Order: sequence, then C-alpha cells, then structure tokens
Amino acid sequence: MRHFTEASLTTAERHLGVPRRIFEILIYRCTEKQYWAEQESDCAKFLKLMGVSPSSSASYVIGLEQSWFERYGGSWINEAVGLITLKSAPGRIGGWLYLVQYRRIQKRMLHKRIYAQGRIFEFGTYPQDDNSAIFKRLREELELGIASQPSLKNRVVDFEPLNTLGPYIDWVAVTA
Repeated sequence: MRHFTEASLTTAERHLGVPRRIFEILIYRCTEKQYWAEQESDCAKFLKLMGVSPSSSASYVIGLEQSWFERYGGSWINEAVGLITLKSAPGRIGGWLYLVQYRRIQKRMLHKRIYAQGRIFEFGTYPQDDNSAIFKRLREELELGIASQPSLKNRVVDFEPLNTLGPYIDWVAVTA
C-alpha cells in the first residue's frame, strides 16, 4: 500500500503543482456478457433449489426470478475491482492505478478496499501538439502501461467512456 504524501511528490510536482484529476477508467473482474451469464446461471440454480423449472413461464417463477435479481442481481458496476485515474499537470499527463489487494477476486465481493498501486504511465506534451495528437499518444501510453502491469492480467479495462468522450476533450487546455 502506498500513500501519496508531500514527501512522495517529485521535485517537479512540488514546483508545478499536484496533478489534477481529469478522467477515471474502471477495471472489472469480467466482461459484462460474462457477468450477466453468471447471473442467469446462478438464478437458474436458485430456482432448481426451490424445486421449480427455470424454463417455466408461470407467474410464481417470474416472481421468484425477480426477487432473486432484486436481492442478488446487482449492477455490473459493482463488479469493478479498480480504476485508472488520469491526471494532468502543465505539460504532462499521467495515469495512476488503484486496485483491490486480494489474491483471489471473486464475484459479489461486498467489502472492497481499493489501494493506490502507483503511476503506470506519464508523458509530456509539447506546445505544438494538437488535441488529436495528445489523445492518440494518451491511448498508446495507456495501453503500454496496462500491458506492463501483471496485476491487470485477465481484467477488463473499460475504454468505452474514454473512446466516446476523449476526442471531444480539449487536451491542449487540460495540459496548459
């Protein structure tokens, strides 16, 4: 576990200011499709335990399914096991990794503590860079940083929000 205190800041961070958070990318234990398939099979097991056929369309079976999903179904967001926080300072962008510290990550982890794992990438920007060049470099550095982390093996990094919003962010202003 690493705490970021004044002593752990680099000389540049002391003079240029502490980086400000600009974006967060969630990390999941499995894909959304896998999650919902697990939920369906768990619900079917529950129905079999109750002595009912999961394929039946009787109203009491539908009621049992609804009660199971209300109690155990949950949201896919709850399966997040970490995040990558993108931070910026004048002339640079970096990514910090936060993950749960369990040897085995299971489904329905109720009490998760997410710890700072440190910086996974950082790069400098130049005044002549435009938004598309900064975003392209950010994606490349992010993918290299993720590939270099053994703790992210078999984890799903959700790039969809970054891919959707990233091209419209004024990266030049963010790093100014």
